[in-house]
Amino acid sequence: MINYLKSVVVGVVLGIAGVLLYNTLVPVGLLVTLISTGVGIWFLGRSLGSRKFKFISALSWLAVVLRAGTPGNGNELLILGNLTGDLFLLFGIATVTFSALRKI
Repeated sequence: MINYLKSVVVGVVLGIAGVLLYNTLVPVGLLVTLISTGVGIWFLGRSLGSRKFKFISALSWLAVVLRAGTPGNGNELLILGNLTGDLFLLFGIATVTFSALRKI
């Protein structure tokens, strides 16, 4: 039961960090965010020893990122609709999917 909670927490923390850091120093922040997300989910699977925990982490990351990309109560967006935001969504989902499907 605790491993499920660890997976959710890792996914949420990686998602929040990614949303807050992807737009800093535009090419560097995006690359650091994508690399840390991929390595974080991969390392979670290695440390817990199962692929299902990587899927749980990937789904929680996806939930955070999709919520940040939709307008809130005051029509604020955390993921902008510019090139960097689009690349973050596209390559972020690809990175999370690749990390979750990769063998342990």
